[in-house]
Order: sequence, then structure tokens, then C-alpha cells
Amino acid sequence: MIKGDNMLLSKEQLISSLKTQRKLVQGFKNELYTLEKGKLTARYRNTRVELYQVLNEESGRVEKRIYESGARGSEIAKSLRRRWCVEKSIAILEKNIQCMEKIIKFYINFDPFYISESMPKPYKTNEWRFDGVPLRAGYDSNLISNLCLIGELDKKNTGIPLNSNENSIVLNSEGLKFDTGLGFKVRSKSEAIIAMVLHKYGLIYKYEMHLYINGKSYCPDFVIIDKNKEIIIWEHFGMMDNRNYQKAANKKVGDYLSEDLVIGKNFFITSGTSRMPLDISVVEEFVARIAQ
Repeated sequence: MIKGDNMLLSKEQLISSLKTQRKLVQGFKNELYTLEKGKLTARYRNTRVELYQVLNEESGRVEKRIYESGARGSEIAKSLRRRWCVEKSIAILEKNIQCMEKIIKFYINFDPFYISESMPKPYKTNEWRFDGVPLRAGYDSNLISNLCLIGELDKKNTGIPLNSNENSIVLNSEGLKFDTGLGFKVRSKSEAIIAMVLHKYGLIYKYEMHLYINGKSYCPDFVIIDKNKEIIIWEHFGMMDNRNYQKAANKKVGDYLSEDLVIGKNFFITSGTSRMPLDISVVEEFVARIAQ
């Protein structure tokens, strides 16, 4: 991962940034068609400054005097100044895009558990530590690999933006239609809200991460790691006015409770219906409790 001030970027986030910069370039290029052509130059005569619009025409270089005291002259000067900023922005962004395309081509996400699993047998143990964090067998490797990225969490640490569904086991991927604005998509507006609030509080989490609890396989909506490096599960049930959906949700909750998860401690549940969507204040309250 690329490491900055308390942050690491995944390949997915780099790709998202690349897409954003490409959109900016296209937007700036479209804007150029609306701006005055040419460049702005100035001539200084004693205490006066005279502005000129410089155009390269077929007959050669042409300079037109701009009188900013007039409405039209002021508009032309403003447009040429904007053109300079836009052209400079395009040049910088296009250079960034070329660099990022090369980086992404060869970039590999850092996953310490992948490294550990590729170890020869003599190097492996049932429990080992990475960056002071105990890594125990039995949990999903991609989830536990996030623990090494937490470092020393305190009130000053806003967390690392690893949050995504990258490396998760994604079922029905065509259902991921709602953009979180964080580099990945989820299945509902409510889940997008939960993801954004978790990000706001600087918590480490994974969306639809496959993990094992007491040997059983689970795939919660959100798996969160709090400041004490404890794993917290969050399930959102958004169609509780559907009887079959409600039965399946109750069974899932029962399965989690049978694994000794405690609601409000390491297991959080939110719900909604078609008429009563998710209450954002409840999400804020839950996330604030987790972040304490």
C-alpha cells in the first residue's frame, strides 16, 4: 500500500482516483470551448497597465487591447484568466493520469496474511504477531490483515481508508448499484449511509467480508474493527415489511446470537421498510458508541 499520514491506499482507491481525474480532464476540456481564445499579456506604461488578448491567427500574431473598465473587456480578461487555470489543470491532471496508469498496472495490495499463508511449513505457527497485533487462525485472512493497518488508535487517529469490498466474497455483484463515494458500491442507499458514517468516524471496516466464527462461515454487511482491535459485526435489514425476508433476517440474527455475539457490544442491527427507511440518527448513535 502507499503510505501517507496515517493512511494506506488500496488498488481500488487508486483506480477510483484515476477515474475522478479523467472526468475532471474531460470537464475542463469541455469548458475550454466556452472560454475566450488566446492568452493574456500586459504592457506597463509608467503607472498604467495595459492588457492585451494575444491570438495566433493565420496572418500571424495579433494583439487586441482589452479595456477592463468596460463590461466586455472585463469579461474577456476574466475568461482568459480562467482559460490559463483550466489549461494548467489539464496539464497537471494528464501527467498524473499517465503516472497512475503505470502504478496501477504493477500495484499489489499489501496483505500480510497472504504473505503468512505462502510461508513454507517450518515458518508457520497457529498464532503469530504482525505490528504488535495477534493474528489467530480461524478468521478470514483478508479481514484479519486489516488489523496490522490500525497501528496505535487513539482520538487523534482518524483511521485508514481501506474500507471497501475489495477481496471480499461478493455474491450477486450486479446488485452493487449504490455508490458510497468511497471507491466502492453497496446494495442499498441505507448501506451507503452506514459506510459513509463509519468513514466519517475513521473506523476500519470491510463490506460483505467473509469470515469464520467457531468454524462457521458468515458474510455480514459490515465487519468493523474498533480502537481496541475487536471485531464488530453490523447487519442491516432493509426489507422488514417482506415476510419471507423477515424470517430469513430473524434466522440470521439467531445464528449470530448462538455464536455468543452480544447486541450493542459486538453485534449491531439496523432495519427499515419501504415506508420507514433507515433512521440516520440511529446510525450516528451506533457508530459513535463503536468509536468511543
